[in-house]
Amino acid sequence: MDSAKLDVIQGHAPANEGGRYGTFRPATLKSEIDKHPRYDVVAAETTDRRKTRRSKERASKP
Repeated sequence: MDSAKLDVIQGHAPANEGGRYGTFRPATLKSEIDKHPRYDVVAAETTDRRKTRRSKERASKP
C-alpha cells in the first residue's frame, strides 16, 4: 500500500512538511482500502445480564 494514502485513511499526520501538500481523491483511497483483507464477522455468544452475581446470591438464600 502507498504509505501516504494509508496515513490519510488512518487519519495520521503527515511524516514531513511535504506531506501536507495535496490531497487524494476518494476513488484513489477506495482502491487502497480494497487491498485490506476481508474477515467474516462472527457474532459473540450473548450473555443474559439479568443473571448477575447478586441475583444468584439472593436466589440461593432461603
